[in-house]
Amino acid sequence: MTDYEDRAIRVLSFSEKEDDWRMWSAKFMAKASLRGFDTILDGSVVAPTDVSVVADTKNAKSALLNKKAYNELVLSCSDEISFGIVESAKTNEIKHGDAKLAWDNLTQRYEPDTGAELIKLKREYNSLTMSRSDDPDDYISKLDLYRSKMKKVPFNHDISDEDFFIHILNTLPIEYDSVVEAMERKLTKKKLTTNKLKVELRTKYSRLKRTQTVTDDIGLFANGFKKKFKGTCRICGKQGHKAADCWENPNNSNNRLNKNNDKKNQSKSGIKCFYCGKLGHIKSECRKYLADTAAKKSSEDTANVAENEEDEDMVFLAKEFDHMNTDEKTHDDEYESDNKNMSRASEEYPQDQ
Repeated sequence: MTDYEDRAIRVLSFSEKEDDWRMWSAKFMAKASLRGFDTILDGSVVAPTDVSVVADTKNAKSALLNKKAYNELVLSCSDEISFGIVESAKTNEIKHGDAKLAWDNLTQRYEPDTGAELIKLKREYNSLTMSRSDDPDDYISKLDLYRSKMKKVPFNHDISDEDFFIHILNTLPIEYDSVVEAMERKLTKKKLTTNKLKVELRTKYSRLKRTQTVTDDIGLFANGFKKKFKGTCRICGKQGHKAADCWENPNNSNNRLNKNNDKKNQSKSGIKCFYCGKLGHIKSECRKYLADTAAKKSSEDTANVAENEEDEDMVFLAKEFDHMNTDEKTHDDEYESDNKNMSRASEEYPQDQ
């Protein structure tokens, strides 16, 4: 390898994040294929031991491929965990590092083959939903990533295209209802593909973005939005506003109003209230005076209500008394009238003696 080739090396850094493993491992294998040491990683070529290399010079090429692959893995690991996994692949037989062993250990660490991991992948896949602001391409790619993980060895769990489309359509926001209806018709007729779905969702997403932009602009202008001034104020020397909007501008009406209020407050600082005797306000602004006045008015209103109720009771009793007198007078008149009628009848029709 020449000095130019050494300087041209591009290291594919890998972190300990499991979400990065799929992409990084694919890129690393692609790079290994270009450099010729992919056969060491996939086991097509077995790395010779240090003893066999000395005994047989034919193994020197395989040993060189193993060395390239192992060194590339060491350079790529940027965290303690992955670096420790690679470094532990040094054995007594291959003291400078077994690339195939290091690769297998990394794969086992970041692609666990337990049943609990498959359940975790399914749960995360089923919990994914798309919001109005999400890019549908990113959302579908994220779902497809989980789908690919579950399909690979050792899980071998395949999600059909139909189930994949149904999950996407069921987790879209309400703004995509019109697209969902059209895609469901295509799905029923077995004419829906991933590319068609992406195109339809991408078109709808672009329309929603334009609508949101117009709505935001209208709202900003309705609220008196002004584009931020990037120059320097001539009065205070600060950036972000013009002299006409400066708080220190004497011609600014808001500034004058604030100063007038300050002057009024300062002018009252030596005034003494005639009601409470404290400084800083007049009687009409006195809190004690206002509270006492309100309490007095409330007491007077209560007394007036009681007096009115007492007057109403007296009127009612007077009416009842008059009514009783009227009934008694009427009764006496009827009694006297009956007596007169009886006397008159005895005179007109005397009884036989």
